[in-house]
Amino acid sequence: MKLDENEELLEPTKEANQGLYKWLIGLSFLFLIGLTIGYLYVSIPDTFQPEKSIPQKEEAKLIGKDGLYFLELPNFQVNLNDSRQNFSILRTSLALEMERATDKKDIMAVMPRIQDSIITYLREVRPEELQETGGLYRLKEALLERINFLIAPAHINDVLFKEMFVQQRD
Repeated sequence: MKLDENEELLEPTKEANQGLYKWLIGLSFLFLIGLTIGYLYVSIPDTFQPEKSIPQKEEAKLIGKDGLYFLELPNFQVNLNDSRQNFSILRTSLALEMERATDKKDIMAVMPRIQDSIITYLREVRPEELQETGGLYRLKEALLERINFLIAPAHINDVLFKEMFVQQRD
């Protein structure tokens, strides 16, 4: 079938159809391989991805030697009990002084209770109490008593304030 003497109606030849089918089969095959690799990548991530380091929780550190050890606790930040409806925040970091390094195991066993006890007590402290002359000393003694009660039969000698910051907004 001719349209014009110079122009022929292009009819696909059998060879062209076979070439097109080969390309479609090849692309389908590559697509299936890609889907399989994608599925394996998503379903088995440890096989294809490098091992990522998981950040560890901040843990108490033990420092010292020869009968005097210090266990550094994580930082605490609490709202203070301000009766004047002001906004007061206390940020502090503590260290526990002990005589035996083996007491760390007993302390770490009840660390959530120790943290709860410290935070609960600090939330009831009023900013005026910390500004008084003996306020910090009374705070140390109260925390020492509470922690020793929780860790018995282990014993700590002192609660040391490494830093203390009180922020007030009127």
